[in-house]
Amino acid sequence: MHKHIFTCIKYLILLLVLQHSTMPVAAQQADHSKDSIIHISQFETEGEALSINHGDTAIAKTEKGNFVMDIKRANRFWILHFGYPDFSEQVDILEVKLKLASDSLPAVYGFSWNAVPTSVPATFDDHMFMLSTDKKFCIFTEKGEEYIRISGWQPSFDVYSTGYNIVRIEKRADNLYKFYVNDELVFQKKLPPVPLQFAGFYTDPHAILYVDYIKLAAFKK
Repeated sequence: MHKHIFTCIKYLILLLVLQHSTMPVAAQQADHSKDSIIHISQFETEGEALSINHGDTAIAKTEKGNFVMDIKRANRFWILHFGYPDFSEQVDILEVKLKLASDSLPAVYGFSWNAVPTSVPATFDDHMFMLSTDKKFCIFTEKGEEYIRISGWQPSFDVYSTGYNIVRIEKRADNLYKFYVNDELVFQKKLPPVPLQFAGFYTDPHAILYVDYIKLAAFKK
């Protein structure tokens, strides 16, 4: 009897140790005071079209200080690549403020970075930071027809189901990438070095994506 109780206590202690060892790291917030802005797009030119004009199925334009990607009449997802020029300074920070209005919930949206055209026309090798309207995020690389998971879909109280989300990636020393949602660190991992070069947006069908700004920055020396 005593041996059985002792064994149960040992397993209880082991369980508590394992739970403690897998607890998330302390909360960290993005420090904007260290941002040295290289480029920021705030979409202030009203009515300017940006690459999509697919009849009334998919339209992209600037409207009321937002980049608006309207695919409410589309029956498939859309990825819009329009890219940015290479900058002479190293980009350490990529930050995007965006939201989604969708007729079909839950819905997925997000942005890609460092998209590289493949030998197949209109296809790219992409790195994607995705959100869903049921308060989850996912990070992955698409290479050809292969999807390489960086972080699977994870629930997060930091992801807003409605309204704008501010999504941020920081490239730190030793290729440590930090991923933030609304200034809260949600994931970090050492990855093969990939430039934080903005590439484009993704949205599920029957939705409108609104982008308030795109910011590229370096850390102040």
